[in-house]
Amino acid sequence: MTKITCPECEGTGQVEYEVAVHASFSNPYGYLTAKYCECERCFGSGELRGEDTDEEEENDDASPTI
Repeated sequence: MTKITCPECEGTGQVEYEVAVHASFSNPYGYLTAKYCECERCFGSGELRGEDTDEEEENDDASPTI
């Protein structure tokens, strides 16, 4: 079993998401802010098993049957 670096988080285990902060009575403008959360693809480990990536590549290559 080989382990590779997660391409989603680049091995850090965390991913940056943009979160909208809504306008309020004291702040008439909304804005976006950054929030770091655990990577959903590698579950925060920063690595993927080789078998996981092989399954995804096989599913990407498969053409739909008609």
